[in-house]
Amino acid sequence: VLAQSKGMGGELALALPEQHALALWLPAAAATALVHNPNVLWVEPDAKRYASAETLPYGIPMVQAPQLSDAAAGEVLVCIIDSGYSGGHPDLPHGAQVQGSNDAGTGSWSSDENGHGTHVAGTIAAVGGNDQGVVGVLPNQSVPLQIVKVFGANGWAYSSNLVGALNACKQGMSNRGFTRMVINVSLGGSVPSKTEEQAFNQAYGQNVLSVAAAGNAGNTSKSYPASYSSVVSVAAIDANKQLAYFSQRNDQVELAAPGVSVLSTVPTGYAYYSGTSMATPHVVGVAALVWSQRLECSNDQ
Repeated sequence: VLAQSKGMGGELALALPEQHALALWLPAAAATALVHNPNVLWVEPDAKRYASAETLPYGIPMVQAPQLSDAAAGEVLVCIIDSGYSGGHPDLPHGAQVQGSNDAGTGSWSSDENGHGTHVAGTIAAVGGNDQGVVGVLPNQSVPLQIVKVFGANGWAYSSNLVGALNACKQGMSNRGFTRMVINVSLGGSVPSKTEEQAFNQAYGQNVLSVAAAGNAGNTSKSYPASYSSVVSVAAIDANKQLAYFSQRNDQVELAAPGVSVLSTVPTGYAYYSGTSMATPHVVGVAALVWSQRLECSNDQ
């Protein structure tokens, strides 16, 4: 068989004696001839296999993140108001590009007793090309992150805490010299607050784009801060682009993003979470990505 193949312009790539098989580079005519050789059981393409150590979560291509380079993402600050950030996670950015603060009593911003904030951060910025874990919307460690820890292991905070966290995001924006910021708010509640609404309106007027989870009650009720006019409200869809059963849907929802069984980083490694909280960072990441390509645009645009 090898002699026949070489006689027709073929070249041996690899011999597999235990399987009685040969991997050959073959012209099309030679491959056809081998199909009809009685000494050959079958001929098949030598299919490519790819490293599977690093997983691309379904939501990343669904939001078309790979279509744009995040090389210029350093011009847009992303602030994550959540349960903290697992500072030692090997699949998350570290160093000067990641800064933060925390409410009194919640612990260090670079720790995460709840896991929620670290999961959100991974969807936005998990490192790509490192042969481990997952990939975020902005995978090249170019996006600057501002972490504001607003709750601890209990997973809740007051509206006043959220307003304080929003102010901390803006302070970070000022201190670090940024003029554009996208804020991830994967939290909310059913009761509106005038003070909170005013704070988000003020941020909107300062070239800040706030994005929040629509809520997980599975009905048409409204959640806040997502339902304020100055905040982008995000519903959740699944891998088939169907609205998640748990996602709130109302006239304030502006976008939907992957939020069912989303694989991302957690302090202990990786985990699948579901919720509009998981949909929100997809939108935040894409917003920062697109804005970095059009720096002349405002948050409203």
